[in-house]
Parts: sequence; C-alpha cells; structure tokens
Amino acid sequence: MKVMRTIYNLGFSVMLFSMLVFSACTDSRQIQLDLIQAEEQKIAKAVNAPMDIEVAKRLIDLYSDYIATYPDDTLSPKYLFKTGEIQMNIGESQLAINSLDSLIQKYPNASLVPQAIYLQGFIWEDRIHSTEKARIAFESLIKQFPNHELSENAKLYIQVLGKSPEELIKEFEKADSSAVTLPN
Repeated sequence: MKVMRTIYNLGFSVMLFSMLVFSACTDSRQIQLDLIQAEEQKIAKAVNAPMDIEVAKRLIDLYSDYIATYPDDTLSPKYLFKTGEIQMNIGESQLAINSLDSLIQKYPNASLVPQAIYLQGFIWEDRIHSTEKARIAFESLIKQFPNHELSENAKLYIQVLGKSPEELIKEFEKADSSAVTLPN
C-alpha cells in the first residue's frame, strides 16, 4: 500500500510539475508577445515622425528573443522580416540584409520569402548603392518565384538599375515621342 501511495504521489508530482512548466511557458510566450505589441504600437503611433531609434532597437531585441525562444513558431519568419524592415529604416542596411537572409535561409517555405528577397534588392540598390548585388537579388526573385507579383516589379526595377533620374526622364520622353498617335 505504501509503495502504491508513493507511486501515486510521484505520478501526481510529475503531472503537477509538467502543468506548471507548460503554464509558465505559455505565460512567458504571451508576455513576450505583449511586450512586442506594446513596442509595435509605439512605433505605429509615430507614423509621420522619424523612427525612435531606442524603441526600434528594443523592438528588434524583443523580436530576436522571441525568434531564439520559439524558432519554429509561425511568427518567427514575420518577426525576422520586421527586424529587417526596422533595421533598414534606422540606417542599419547591412544588418537588414543579414536579417532578411536569415529569414530566407531558415524559413525557405515562408510566405514572406519573396518580399524578403525583393526588400534585399531594394536595400542593395537604394541604401548600399550596389547595383550588381541588387540585380542578383531581383534576378533571384524572378527565378525562384516567376509567378509572384513582385517578380514583375523586379523585372521593371532591373531595367532602371543604375540609371540617374535624368537618364530615366530622357528614356521616358524618347518612348513617349516615338509612340504612335492615331488621327481623330
């Protein structure tokens, strides 16, 4: 009888411990999500103002902690993408490229992969001024996702890579003047 009671108590203790651990994990995840949401709201409220660097870096840290703790969670690719966007917006272009590359490598089947590749191309061209690397990113998008709507944008972007606004205006004027007009 004493052995049965000990086994019962041990089983009950294991079950109670498991419930507490699960509850703590659930609470910890929710706390992280609440903290992320609070920082996201701070950034959203300041939509027409320059991004607060301190808030942005806190949010990046929160995203990183969440991704490290829950790498298989469906929110992790989204948070990596948002990390890249924020890094781009606070002038950390190379870190943004790295974050987006992490998304592409770690979550190759995520729905945000085409947007991540496109954003990399944009950052390479607009922020880092590397036309060749931008071209590589856009061509990669077109090759991997030929039917994605951003592939069409990437094709257009490739056509204007490295051209000055003046060159683009001249090309537009030339195309406009060579257009056939029909008589009324």
